Formats: sequence, structure tokens, C-alpha cells
Amino acid sequence: MAKLKIVTRGDDILNQKCREVEEITPRIIRLLDDMRETLTAAGGAGLAAPQVGVLRKIAIIEYEGETPEDSQELIELINPKIIAFSGHQYTEEGCLSFPNEWIYTDRPMHITVRYLNRKGEECEITASDFLAKALSHEIDHLDARLCTAAVPPMTKFLKKNPRLAKRDVPNKETAMKILFMGTPDFAIPTLRALYESGEEIVGVITQPDKPKGRGYTLTPPPVKAWALEKGLEVYQPTTCKDEAFAELLAKLDPELIVVVAFGKILPKNVLDYPKYGCINVHGSLLPKYRGAAPMQRAIIDGEKVTGVTIQQMDIGVDTGDMLYKSEVEIAEDDNFEDIHDKLSVCGAEALIETVKLIKAGNMKREKQDDTLSTYAAKIEKSDCLLDFSKSAEELHNLIRGLSPIPLTFTHTPDGKLLKVTSARIVDRDTICGKEAGEVVSLDGEIVVACGKGKIALTGVLPEGKGRMRADEFIRGRKINVGDILK
Repeated sequence: MAKLKIVTRGDDILNQKCREVEEITPRIIRLLDDMRETLTAAGGAGLAAPQVGVLRKIAIIEYEGETPEDSQELIELINPKIIAFSGHQYTEEGCLSFPNEWIYTDRPMHITVRYLNRKGEECEITASDFLAKALSHEIDHLDARLCTAAVPPMTKFLKKNPRLAKRDVPNKETAMKILFMGTPDFAIPTLRALYESGEEIVGVITQPDKPKGRGYTLTPPPVKAWALEKGLEVYQPTTCKDEAFAELLAKLDPELIVVVAFGKILPKNVLDYPKYGCINVHGSLLPKYRGAAPMQRAIIDGEKVTGVTIQQMDIGVDTGDMLYKSEVEIAEDDNFEDIHDKLSVCGAEALIETVKLIKAGNMKREKQDDTLSTYAAKIEKSDCLLDFSKSAEELHNLIRGLSPIPLTFTHTPDGKLLKVTSARIVDRDTICGKEAGEVVSLDGEIVVACGKGKIALTGVLPEGKGRMRADEFIRGRKINVGDILK
């Protein structure tokens, strides 16, 4: 393998569209190997062929998530094509061809890409967050769409868009002064709803930027990126318990604090400061599923209905008085992403109704019945292992509850990790007489015997590969009838 020169700003090849690869020749394989060597040396997250002077539709990405389970080994993409995308993430990003520059961009939050691997096999990968951004970035390179041309660097962005630098608050006389505290994309619909409702957002508190990707690039939380795009004041304290935060709170002087998946426990002095206290959008119908993972646990437990609760925060964990509830149905095939998206929208609507009731003086509190409470513990790696001695229905619920992240997993007979992205129940009740975990059919799906019934694995993420349909995995002769998954 050889380290190639990375072309930078000013080289016209970056402005030329790439041609598709017609045949995967030894020369193409050598280029993939050289690009890998170049990416490793440069310490980046991705590299496209035009960045090394080759006008072919080839890109590579090496992504390290926040945990080993989230990470992907090198992904090699030949003739990649985006076939689906949704959502937005407004973030700063870097590029090896534009060293020492940070570009403010609008990328899809979720993306599905179809491509060929180095063996010429058609593959498909569905990604979210940082990996979705990286895929979009590298594919743009292949079509001569440069991130620098899309949106100017953040340092210039607000100067060129003065209307975003300071928001004019409608209903100035009646607007409530609200401090928003949130971090992930789940919180954005609520922040957006508040922004559009005409209330005065005096500031946005979010978590500090965190290093992501192979190059450990500092990446802002989704809430920060969205708030900056709207010209809102953003603060990223490392703690809410010191004198500095107390001074900031006094300076902003909110009448109400709205908290959505902020990620830190608030001390009593913060809870007590605003006139109307602190209210929280919680992703369950309290008092059920208090804790860190209410959406996932509801699906895993086979619940048919979930929802959001707006609660008045107290010093306990999700133990405050309930102010407003709204239910959402969990369909049989809904996974964590589906419920996450439904509840983020439902939560925003519920929060706005709650604020209206508070302003009108019509808010009624309801105490939680602690005897009915359940706890939704944080998802651990041990929760993700598929135990095929359980029923097909239990396994189906587990797979749905942990997809698209962190994903359930099992192991093939050769010991390799096999994550499961989707599944369906073939048989709920029959005891089929096969060993639990035994592969009983490979007719386009991986049908596995369970303690009760059978389940078909329809989407998988093999070790070292991208996401793919089960039939693609089967065609690669990676599994046989009679194999035991465990």
C-alpha cells in the first residue's frame, strides 16, 4: 500500500464529477488499499477518490463511535448512491481537502446508501448522526458538491445572515421567558415548537461538544447546532452545580425552564429558581418507565401504547407531579427509531399545550402513584445479546427496541459478531423440536428456532461490514442451515 497525496483547495479536480466504476479490477483494489493507507496517515474519518486525484465513484469511511459497539470498521463504497434520507443535523464539519477549516452544514440525520463492495457484491447501509453525515459528505465529493460551497464557515455565517443573529420575539408583551435545556435530536422538535410559538427563549443550555469519529473531531450536540442556526444564545457548562452557573441563571432570569433529554441532574437551587419551576418532557406515560431508556424498554416489554408526560421536576428521578399526558400507539413493527420520532413530535405538541395552561393559570397537577412505577434502566451491552431460548415474540420485541442503535447481536459458528437490524415473527407458539438458535431455513431470510416459535432475521450487520439485507448475507455463503447462533 502507498500513501497518496491529498489534493486541497484550488485543485480543479475537486470541482469535477466522478465516473462510475464499470469493473472492479486489480487497479481498483489497489486504489482502495492506498486510500486506506492515506486515510490512516491523515487521521480523518473519510476519503473520496477525487481527493487523491482519481475521478472514480469510490469512497472510504472509518468511523469510531462513542463506544466500541457503535463503531464501524472501514467501509469501502464503490458507486455509492443515496436511496433514502430524512431529518436534519446542523453541524460544523471538517474536510481533509480543506485543512484547518470548519464548515457549517445541513446534513441528513438518517441516510440509506446502496453501493458495491470490493468483491462486487451489492450492499446497503443505513446510518444516523455522525456516520450519516460522513456518508453524505463523501458522496457529495463524488458529485463535485463541496461542503465549502454549500454553507459558509460558521464564523461568517451569522455575519452574512444578520436576521439570524438576533431573534425578534413576537408577542413581546405576553411572551414567557423560557430557558431551554436539551442535548440530542429528540429535543429539537420541542425547541423548534417553542421558537415558533412566540415565547422568548432567553438561552439554550446543552452539553459540551464531544470528540467523534476516527479523528476525534469535536462535534456539537444537535441542539446546539439547531439553536445556533436560529441565532439563539447557547451555553455549554460542564456543571450546573457551581457558582458560575448560578450567576448565569440569574443573568438569564427565566420564568420557566424546559428540560428535554438534557443529560444532567439539576440541583435544587436550579429547580427552584424560575417562577414556574422546571418542567420536563419524558418519553413514557409516568409513573411507568421512569429512568434513562423509557422508549426502548416499552418496546422490549411488548407494550402496545406509550406516550409522553410533561412533569414538574423535583429532586427525584422522574418522580415529579404530572402536568400533561399524550398517548402514542406502538405498532407491531415499530422500532426504537419509529417511537423516538413519534414521541419527539408528540412531546413538542404536549409541551406547547402545557405552557398555554401555565400562562392561563389553568394548570392542574397530578401526583404520581409510586406503587405503579417501573424503572427503565440504561441499555447495557448485556441487554443486547439474543437469547434464542426465549420466545420469538420476546426476541422480536428486543430487536425492535434496540434498532437502529445499539442493535441486538448474536454470533455465527465461527465466532464472528452478527448484529441484527430487523426481524419478523414466523411462528409465535409452536415448539419446533430444534435446538434454540438453530438456523432452520435460508429462503431469503435467516429463520431461527426459538424456545417458543421461530423468528426470521431480515436485516443484519456482519462484523466488519455495513448493514445489509439477510438475503445478501445468505448469498455470501456466510451461514448454513443447521448452524447454531449463540
